[in-house]
Amino acid sequence: MNLTIRPMTPAEHNYCYSWSSHLMAAAGCIGHLRGDMGREGNSFYTTWFDHQEDLKTQAFKDELDIVVTALRFDAAYGGALADRSKLAAYCRAHPESGMGTISLEYGFRLDTDNYAYALRLNPDWGDYNFYLYCYVREKLDNHMAESKRGIRFVTPGYRDLFRLADGDGIRIISPDGKYKDRTCRYISETHMTCGWDDRLYHIHDFAEEMERAGNTVIPLRSSLPKKCFAALESTGETVVIHRGVNGYTPTGQRPEGVSGQEGADALNGQLGVTRAQAAAMLAGSMFGWACPGADPANYDEQGKPVKNSP
Repeated sequence: MNLTIRPMTPAEHNYCYSWSSHLMAAAGCIGHLRGDMGREGNSFYTTWFDHQEDLKTQAFKDELDIVVTALRFDAAYGGALADRSKLAAYCRAHPESGMGTISLEYGFRLDTDNYAYALRLNPDWGDYNFYLYCYVREKLDNHMAESKRGIRFVTPGYRDLFRLADGDGIRIISPDGKYKDRTCRYISETHMTCGWDDRLYHIHDFAEEMERAGNTVIPLRSSLPKKCFAALESTGETVVIHRGVNGYTPTGQRPEGVSGQEGADALNGQLGVTRAQAAAMLAGSMFGWACPGADPANYDEQGKPVKNSP
């Protein structure tokens, strides 16, 4: 058996969690193994959860045993599941595998000829230390390739509103101004899931439901920061823009010794906000978050619109 392991890509992070049955079926998820190494860190308690029992063949079960044994005892794989101390050391040795979550989780993908495994590690005591999601490799790769199209949002008349990257969120705003945020997953060109329930939406049915309720739907792109700074052209005052919120919040402050825009750029630099992101945030706050200008992909590194962008 050929077994390779590498840090996950950001897109692969979406496949080391449990989602709706529709998503798990589309991606070819067989099931997942959850494990804990106990208070002292030297135990190995596991629980298996089926997602598609018909895919759990004897050949898969035999291979899963080999994969888990390799992760526990084979030095070629760093002893990633040997005990909690070695698990933590393995994570530290691969900082690029960090998933950016609050609990400091780390993600790795393992591949064999026929199967793929999404391994999520957490070295903290008190949490489950690992999750191993198991997939039919061809189905997973096909779904990931298709999902790059993004999720299409339309009006009931099929006029395109925007496309959302798989795993990004939307904000559903009701007529009274209250809102709820939901994560969306790509199922097919015409179907998606929205939130953590098991409902499958056709994009047209979703559009009709939103219209009947009088709701407005805007994208919450993960490519945008939660907030950034901008400068008012008229006064040079620094203002704050929040993702998904129209307008801006005044700060009452003006930078000294530099222009308002230079001051905003410096503050954005401290937050790690690029000029493309800042330009998209400004456009979203002014013209609506569903407009093409609210997507940083439509700007160059200097925050200038890309030629021929929508």
